[in-house]
Amino acid sequence: MEAFRVHFEAILNQDRNVDGEFVRQYLHQRPIQGILDEPMSRAEVCEAVKSLKNCKSPGEDGMVNEVWKAHEGLIDYLVEVNNQALDGEVPKEWVDCIIVPVHKKSPVNDPNNYHGIALLSTGYLRCYKPYIQHRNRNW
Repeated sequence: MEAFRVHFEAILNQDRNVDGEFVRQYLHQRPIQGILDEPMSRAEVCEAVKSLKNCKSPGEDGMVNEVWKAHEGLIDYLVEVNNQALDGEVPKEWVDCIIVPVHKKSPVNDPNNYHGIALLSTGYLRCYKPYIQHRNRNW
């Protein structure tokens, strides 16, 4: 198990020396549209939670989709967290994930012969993604 940890840490924790000025030079700011700037509503989060699929693996937080669906009180929490993300405060739960090694080719004892599948926190990301897609469609 230690060999896998070392392998995936080396792959995933590399410094990405991105020159911000270089990127800004080629990406031009489009005019800000009101609909894309509005906070996420409770109705949008409710709709996203209803669309979550059951029997999916949880992420680092251990929350399965069925929990988000079963507890109405969590909707307000999801609205708050997703709106904080829109303001640039990305929750730690969105950054952390569980990496599951999946074998690609032989030999099985070489970590280089595996690729990692990231198990992310479904409740947060599954609400955020439809929100962005819905807003972009209506834009």
